[in-house]
Amino acid sequence: MSDRKSINRPVPRGVRLGLAPRLIGMAVLIALLTGALVGVTLIQTSRGVLRKHILESNAAAADLTVEYTEQFFTDAKTSLLHLASWSSFTKAITGNDLRLTENTIKEFMDIKKVFDSVSIYDDHGIGWASGLGDAWQNRGGTVADREWFQQTMALKAAYLGTPLLSRGTNQPIITYSLPIFDGKGKIHAVLASGLSLARLSNTINSLQEGAYLIDTRQGGVFLAHPDPALIMTKVRGLRQAEQHALAGERGTMETHNPDGSGDMAAFAPVPGLPWSIIKLTPLTEAYAPLDSLTLQAVLYVTAIMLAAVILGIILARSIVKPVRELVRGTAELGRGNLDYRIKVKTRNEIGQLSLDFNRMALDLKSVTASRDDLDREIAERKRAEGKLREVNEDLQRSNRELEQFAYVASHDLQEPLRMVSSYTQLLAQRFKDALDQDARDFIGFAVDGANRMQRLIQDLLAYSRITTRGKTPEPVAANDALGEALVNLQTAVSESGALVTNDDLPSVQADYTQLVLLFQNLIGNAVKFRKPDEPPRVHVSATRSPDDPRFWIFRVADNGIGVDAKYFDRIFVIFQRLHAREAYPGTGIGLSVCQRIVIRHGGRIWLESAAGRGTTFFFTLYGEQKGESP
Repeated sequence: MSDRKSINRPVPRGVRLGLAPRLIGMAVLIALLTGALVGVTLIQTSRGVLRKHILESNAAAADLTVEYTEQFFTDAKTSLLHLASWSSFTKAITGNDLRLTENTIKEFMDIKKVFDSVSIYDDHGIGWASGLGDAWQNRGGTVADREWFQQTMALKAAYLGTPLLSRGTNQPIITYSLPIFDGKGKIHAVLASGLSLARLSNTINSLQEGAYLIDTRQGGVFLAHPDPALIMTKVRGLRQAEQHALAGERGTMETHNPDGSGDMAAFAPVPGLPWSIIKLTPLTEAYAPLDSLTLQAVLYVTAIMLAAVILGIILARSIVKPVRELVRGTAELGRGNLDYRIKVKTRNEIGQLSLDFNRMALDLKSVTASRDDLDREIAERKRAEGKLREVNEDLQRSNRELEQFAYVASHDLQEPLRMVSSYTQLLAQRFKDALDQDARDFIGFAVDGANRMQRLIQDLLAYSRITTRGKTPEPVAANDALGEALVNLQTAVSESGALVTNDDLPSVQADYTQLVLLFQNLIGNAVKFRKPDEPPRVHVSATRSPDDPRFWIFRVADNGIGVDAKYFDRIFVIFQRLHAREAYPGTGIGLSVCQRIVIRHGGRIWLESAAGRGTTFFFTLYGEQKGESP
């Protein structure tokens, strides 16, 4: 009694008032820690994701610009080679009348706008003709001092020069020159072109904003730049990305420059050319969305803290008294008073907790009262498990005995059949002159019946061994199994003129031998049940199951005689035949074997067909995936 009175005494006011501030403080602390943790995690994760995304995007942009630049130069080079091979053009050059090429060059430049200029120089560097017409200042002048002319003459090959200003148009160009040889292998003239860097730069900038094209020779020169005024200027105050680009490297990085700025950079060389592409995104631009997200996170955390203070006050008022009731009820329950119940006054979580407490007390009383029943149930379950083990052992022993019986029966049955067939054929050979046609027909019927009985026994034995002799499924390449099946069917396919095609098939979990037999039976059926006036066509394919992507749906389609829909339920039944044996020989067990193989592998098999319109068999097999099973 003294214990009960101590429980029912009012709780001191100081303790009750102390719980409310604790709840408020706890709510604020949890909100602060949660908000800070979520905010920091979100910002760090977002920063990493954003950084990776921008670097990958810049790398893709750099690769795309490299492809364009490479194609730009390849097209220009190919066009110049075509010009050099034009018959009228070469005829004028070899005829030592280089000025006659001027009209051809003008027509060429009207078509190919990428060229700022195209000119012809003789082997001494004297200018003879150009597509610039009267604007050309090199007519009769010499370019023998130009580096591109000297290199072309020395190398006797095409040469890509360094950027310079065109004398005719005063525009930035990069020279590309070709030697033109006479019939004796001597350079007769030089075809020089100036690729327009302004056009190249405009195209690159329209294709990728913030992309640069650098000539890595002579310490680096801008060939394309977002600021047109910087084309043909030296790369100065090298940033980290520019240093890697000048070294012909490929990659991405976040750079921090000496002036305090930074960039998300990607750089890649242009294959076969002394050029490199740089794609830059300033850090301020790259992380602008993240800065906005950070501000939002701070606002959210502040709002959460204010809500936590309000929530703490509400919790302090609504939880303290019900908690006392729960403490009192727990004490009563601990003393063994299983009839104690808490009065439920609210419908919130505390009210639900009170209901759960009352339910727990009731359940505890019920569990305590029914402990003996539970013990009896456990004992009965153990006895049932023991009986189940005995039944399983009997079933396994029965299966082994049945398999042995099937083997012995098939062996004992086949031996007399072979004897009947052999001796009947021997009679036919020895007394063929003494036997009339009816006797020879009867002997033929007997031999055929014995052979059919032998095939039937062999098929039955194979049917029974699908489960008992099957191997554990393992990863199998369906292409290999199909190939072996076609080798086994080579004679039938060749004699019928059949065409068997297939898509690339997946790897599956299967018994390799049984998968070969499955393909062999289905394709063999397609070859057997063909139309008399049309060679068989069979196609094998596989797709993922839309209902369960762990499975593959295989499809074996043919153009044969088809099956009426009313026979779909009978076609997989053992020994069921839809046609006369004389027209289509066989035991009628092939499709039953197919169904048994598919079911053993955890799949299903069905067909779609119509009389005279071909047949498509479908079956499912479990795909090769680690850590899973059908």
